[in-house]
Amino acid sequence: DELQGMGLEVHYLTEMPALPELYETIWVCLGVAPDNHTLDAADDTALYNYLQSGRNLYLEGGNFWKDDPRVDLYFEFGVGTTGSGANDAGTQNGEPGGLAAGMSFGYSGDNNNIDRLKTKSGGQAILRNANPDYLTMINKDSGSFKTIASSIEFGGLTGQTTALLTAYAEFLGLEPGSSPTPTPTPDPGGCDTLGVKISMPSNDIGAGDMVNTIVTVCNPGQTTYENVPLWVILDVWGDYFFYPSFNDFDYETIN
Repeated sequence: DELQGMGLEVHYLTEMPALPELYETIWVCLGVAPDNHTLDAADDTALYNYLQSGRNLYLEGGNFWKDDPRVDLYFEFGVGTTGSGANDAGTQNGEPGGLAAGMSFGYSGDNNNIDRLKTKSGGQAILRNANPDYLTMINKDSGSFKTIASSIEFGGLTGQTTALLTAYAEFLGLEPGSSPTPTPTPDPGGCDTLGVKISMPSNDIGAGDMVNTIVTVCNPGQTTYENVPLWVILDVWGDYFFYPSFNDFDYETIN
């Protein structure tokens, strides 16, 4: 609700979106044991690839950082742990020089085995639990993507949280007061055909082969096919492949 109040377009989902790349930033809330969600291999792969594509990610979970099985995504947050903790999350103070510098909050969220965080591999401390002393929120700027890790629930913070949420949104590349332009969805009335010479991706039939084919490009309102989000449907040797962007493969137009 607070993000929407800042003028940002928000979609609330209870499962992984089919096409994560449609979202400029994803905020993942895994919850706290015993009511937490554990990422499976498919979720991990989708979110890991999302980060590697240059997008930004917020992830909170009371047990993801210590107790849950390690997944590839974990190592992208600049986070380590000093223990799985207990039900002792309380006053949260902003670390000097961090995104929450000068801020302080109470905490009334779920509070069970809250993982105790520490920074590593480029991580920067955001919030520190007052007593006992441990970190609960850490951000990282890798140069190609940005992350925020939390072992407590943002919704459990009490006090003036709008300033913190604004700092998070700006760090993750969102501009409060304006909504990002959404990637167009396929519209049969707004499609054109385009001849291309294409190198098939490695996970498809004929990987690496150059073939001539016709693609259907659905991108209502756009006047160019270069450097813009496109929806592409390929018909190659009778098989159909659906891609959100020409960036997924090497191609050149032939007509």
